Amino acid sequence: MGEEMTSATTNWVTPASVELLYVSDEPRYVASNRSVRVGGMNEWQRKAIGKVLEYKWQLNSNWDSYESNPIGEWVTYAATKLVEKIPFDNLPAPRVVPVSGGGIQMEWSKGHRDLEIYFRPDQSIEILKIVDGVPLNDGEGLTSINLGVESIFSWLNAA
Repeated sequence: MGEEMTSATTNWVTPASVELLYVSDEPRYVASNRSVRVGGMNEWQRKAIGKVLEYKWQLNSNWDSYESNPIGEWVTYAATKLVEKIPFDNLPAPRVVPVSGGGIQMEWSKGHRDLEIYFRPDQSIEILKIVDGVPLNDGEGLTSINLGVESIFSWLNAA
């Protein structure tokens, strides 16, 4: 009791934001807090989620000088949940990049295969499979509804 708990102690990563809400004529601050359970995750999963959260909390409006929105709650949630559900420990860490308009893209490379997953602010997810630099499903618009997480990453892991 009285001990300070750290993320290592609790196995949670806890980003926090403060939002300004206007109630009547007085501004009031409400702290929002989202936690991500990291116990049992491997190193690449923790790093990927950390990068998503970093972009969520550090990129403000117009972060790219093209009037892009900040990374939204749904994009952050979807990207984090996908990484949590990947059942393979032996995957390389993805490259995580913000995308103009408020999205996040994750890119994995293994052998001759690449996998790109784009989380859009309109709550859609696009998946692109690439072999030797040639897109396999370019224009097909694969989504997370078309394929399960395990089948998508089994394809990548087979490289």
